[in-house]
Amino acid sequence: MASNSKLSEEEKAKKIIEWIEKKKKQKKLLEQELKQVQDKNQKEKEKKEQVKQKSEEKYQKWLAEVKRKELAEKAKRLEDEQNQKRLEESEKIKKQETEKRLKENKKELVKVRPLTSRKGVAIVNGKLRNFFDWSTSPEPGFFNKVEWKS
Repeated sequence: MASNSKLSEEEKAKKIIEWIEKKKKQKKLLEQELKQVQDKNQKEKEKKEQVKQKSEEKYQKWLAEVKRKELAEKAKRLEDEQNQKRLEESEKIKKQETEKRLKENKKELVKVRPLTSRKGVAIVNGKLRNFFDWSTSPEPGFFNKVEWKS
């Protein structure tokens, strides 16, 4: 019986050793799977961070572009307003200068040239007709002598 018990103990030891090796292999496989899952999760996190970082960079670029455009528009608006003010001031100054010049030269402008005669006589179809020289100024007090003719 001693040999039977030895065999059974040897078999038990072998079975235990096999069981331990099997558990070690299972543990290694589980550790490998765990490591793969952790690596996969780490890669996904890194991808998400990269995407987030890229989107943040794009947003900052867009924000900078918008601010630059707003500043450019504001500067253009201010420049236009300043140009408008300058134009208005120059027009005002020109208007004042012309009014001043007109006031100074009013007498000379009124007396452009002395007129000797504004009316003349011409022969039209063998008849004498009076006419008015339109190169001077309009005839004062025009009167239609024949009412039924316009």
